[in-house]
Amino acid sequence: MEFAILRRRARNIDPVHPARSRPQKSSIVSLKIILASALCASACSLSANADTVIPTATTANVAAPAPSAIPTDPMPDAARALLNGDYDSAIKQYMAVAATNPTLKCAALYGLGVSNLRLVNAAAAEAALTRALTECPPIFEATLQRAEARRALDKKPDALTDYAAALALRPGLIDSYIYERMALIDGTAATLQKAADAPRYLGGSFALRDQLATALLAVGDPLNAVKQYDLILASATKPGYRAQVEVEAANALIKAGQTTAAYNRLYGVLSTYPNTTPAFDAMVNLVSAGQPVDVLVRTRLNVANSNFAPVIAYLPDILSGTLPTKIPAELYFLLGRALSGTGDYASALNTFQKVRDAYPGDPLASKAALEQGRAQFNAKNYPAAIAAYQAVAANYPKSADAPEALARAGYIAQTFGDPNQAIQLYDQLGKAYPGTDQAAEGSFSAGFMLAASNPAGAAAFFGRVGDAHGLLWQGKMLRKTGDAKGAVAAWMAAANKEPGSFFSLRAHDLLTGAQPYLATSYRAATSTEAERITAESWLVKTFGKPISAILPPTLANDPGLMRGTELWKLGWWLDGRAEFDALHDTYRDDPGVMFQLALYYQGIGAYRSSILAAARVIVLSKQPAVNVPAYLARLAYPIYYTDLLIPAAQNYKVDPLYFASLIRLESDFDARANSSSDARGLTQIVPTTATDIVGHLGWPPNFTADDLFRPFISLRMGAFYIDFVRRYLGGNLAATLAGYNAGPGAASGWLATAGDDLDLLYETITSAQAQSYVQITYENDAVYRALYGK
Repeated sequence: MEFAILRRRARNIDPVHPARSRPQKSSIVSLKIILASALCASACSLSANADTVIPTATTANVAAPAPSAIPTDPMPDAARALLNGDYDSAIKQYMAVAATNPTLKCAALYGLGVSNLRLVNAAAAEAALTRALTECPPIFEATLQRAEARRALDKKPDALTDYAAALALRPGLIDSYIYERMALIDGTAATLQKAADAPRYLGGSFALRDQLATALLAVGDPLNAVKQYDLILASATKPGYRAQVEVEAANALIKAGQTTAAYNRLYGVLSTYPNTTPAFDAMVNLVSAGQPVDVLVRTRLNVANSNFAPVIAYLPDILSGTLPTKIPAELYFLLGRALSGTGDYASALNTFQKVRDAYPGDPLASKAALEQGRAQFNAKNYPAAIAAYQAVAANYPKSADAPEALARAGYIAQTFGDPNQAIQLYDQLGKAYPGTDQAAEGSFSAGFMLAASNPAGAAAFFGRVGDAHGLLWQGKMLRKTGDAKGAVAAWMAAANKEPGSFFSLRAHDLLTGAQPYLATSYRAATSTEAERITAESWLVKTFGKPISAILPPTLANDPGLMRGTELWKLGWWLDGRAEFDALHDTYRDDPGVMFQLALYYQGIGAYRSSILAAARVIVLSKQPAVNVPAYLARLAYPIYYTDLLIPAAQNYKVDPLYFASLIRLESDFDARANSSSDARGLTQIVPTTATDIVGHLGWPPNFTADDLFRPFISLRMGAFYIDFVRRYLGGNLAATLAGYNAGPGAASGWLATAGDDLDLLYETITSAQAQSYVQITYENDAVYRALYGK
């Protein structure tokens, strides 16, 4: 087996930021992983189900499992069906209660309306909600839900009437969101102004004011648009966003004919926010208007934004007409970057050399030498690139560019040249710059290059890496040499170095002989009052201040929490989640509040928000999840929708804890999760893959992509797809996870290279996302087994 192939993605000599050969080091308790899997669901869903075409096969269709009851709800079966997305069942049950139980009729009619609304049957929803509002006392939520149904039916006047009635029933709570919906109907800036002026979380207010400013510009009122931009700037703090708003305000002033004020704002962006993307727009606007811009500022922005042609057009003439003593080294350096960016490598090399020759004491001298190496690399002159990078270390040994240069030289030799030279370069790097990220990466790469032919030498390089990842592989190499005692010592060191991390867990499993993802029986775990008291005591001891699960009045009455709760209750989940996220940001460093919010969110069914809050408490404790009280750990690593998840897993012979580990990474049990790649729902399946699954199952009827947001559909599809990928890959569970994320075709290739060695498979995976997927689910799986395994 060719071990060197494992490092083939190690270094892309990117124009600015070379890629790293290994994942960033885990913290001592793998805290980043706790949050990574929690955050990934909303920001970057890892599952793209790539290259998936499901071949025809016989798969038995299985009836959807019956919903279980929620004892505290007066109509538990209907409420559970609604939560599970089984709207047809919910509708039948609400209809039956409305017809037979006068005491519950009003609540049943409301549930009937909501169920039809979620089933996208707006006419039936309107009819049920009209009965609720006619036959029962009018309530805020029913009035709003009927407004939503009427808006869907394009009954604009009636919808506006209902929205206004809702505002009168409960003023001041979620007015901003109601006015925003009214603005979608009447299209007036006045209504949008009301939405912007009413309270909501800060980012949402900014978005509304920006929309309002755009609307005002469209109707020819630029000065009032500027007022909206200034209101944003009164509270906004992020430099890039402030710069963007300033540019938009300047453009509005230009439309108003106030060019002097506009140019002053644009100059202000250049001076205050010079490193932001909007600064480039400000510069372009000024130059296009014939306004003077400092040549160094102008050139920095052009090069930073890969706008090379103007630099090459204007800068040589400026340099030739300026006294050499007045020319900063940076102008030559930037010209070299521009020339290199356009492919004129010969001219770029000469320009960078001018920086080195004319400004030998300037910090840019070493960077110019580094750029010479990159220019040679981009020109595919690999020996010259290696020599140029070596020259950086030789001529500027104390610069921060030196270890980076040797790392790049080693990568080029490894990938395009002589492996022996690469090993020598990595060895030089490790000895000259120990403790740097580049030295660790180089030692790791050298270890893999030697693994097949010289395991003892590989072990020595792996030992230099300094983290659990390197120690894990040092142990594997020592075992290969017959040094069982040395292997055990390396694995023990790895297991103790970063508890809870993938590499620590792998070392522990190698020490004990445990099989990865070994199925265990699921044990339902219900938190008890005694466990809560234990958790509170632990929190007090850990953080040194009183902490309890009870939500204090100041937090219970927090406007953001109240808005988010009402929005969540209405099923306006994205808006509610945004309010919760803003609250989380406010209190993120207060473990007591995070603990209280985790419990509160769990109670209202905002599962993602609950997980994030509980995970934050664990991060703040600086302890592995398996070491915190079970009561807290189960908040961060829950299993929700068990009435659906367990039967679906059992039907397709998928370990429920393995399945839960995947779901936590994919969606944080957020049924409405939707990624940038359009993966949807609890199991984050993309619509194209879902269509193949529907063809396989013959279920559900009349499928649409939005059905993936319905848990009883998403969980069954997810369990089926895991089983399909697993069978496709011969039962390898680690490869199944990689295949679930990146597609079974890609995983098949990685598996063919790595065989049954999980650690080798991890290193073989060329997709950083799929690699992280295996890593995080393995860590999740360990926690779930500790909490729920028998």
